[in-house]
Amino acid sequence: MSRTRDAAAMVREAKRGSSLWIKTKGPGLEEFAWQNGYGVFSIGFSKIEAVRGYIAKQEEHRRKMSFQD
Repeated sequence: MSRTRDAAAMVREAKRGSSLWIKTKGPGLEEFAWQNGYGVFSIGFSKIEAVRGYIAKQEEHRRKMSFQD
């Protein structure tokens, strides 16, 4: 990510590009749209591996506890 670009511009570009792409991937996806809003988080370099581990375990974790719980 560029240090000179604001988060809103990057999210807008990512949502736009991915929406255009996914709409070409099959029937029923033509009406795809992202939800409104977004979250942006930053972490220190020393925490990268811990965050990767947390993300990697989410599928297993969600089998035990739902997102709503």
